[in-house]
Amino acid sequence: YAKTKESALFPFVAIDVETSGLSQNHDIVEISAIKYEEGFNPVSCYTTLVHPRKPIPADASKINGITDEMVADAPAIGSIADEISSYISGCNVVGHNLDFDLKFLFCSGIRIPEKVRLFDTLAISRRYDKDVFNHKLATVCEEHYIPILGAHRSLADAFATAELFCDYCKDIIE
Repeated sequence: YAKTKESALFPFVAIDVETSGLSQNHDIVEISAIKYEEGFNPVSCYTTLVHPRKPIPADASKINGITDEMVADAPAIGSIADEISSYISGCNVVGHNLDFDLKFLFCSGIRIPEKVRLFDTLAISRRYDKDVFNHKLATVCEEHYIPILGAHRSLADAFATAELFCDYCKDIIE
């Protein structure tokens, strides 16, 4: 590990999205972001279900438990994109398989701040947890003794990702 000043990591936002599928023609159905300040202290959270453009496929609902009925009165992503962009503004961004989340965020009009650092706990895990049989969030969290209460829901996954990131950071901060 290269040593890093703790202050360079903060503030950061751990973010996670749940989607109606894996490709660009699918939609965000839930988004959560948890803001952390120096000392690895969570200070606020943003979470909401999102009304997709099309019905949620049964396969997606089977994974994340989010149904059309649950999102019926939720806001459309376009109506909250500026609010989410503002929440993230000025923060480094942390995620597990962050490229996946960023792809959906960008396509939804959510802006990631320029000149911030992006930390992907999937990439960190692949580099430092070589003995793990797969690098899924649940597997890596289990390896680090981090419980996920409600896996495949964005708030639970964002929190677990943040805890995992904090665990990795303990070894690299000065």
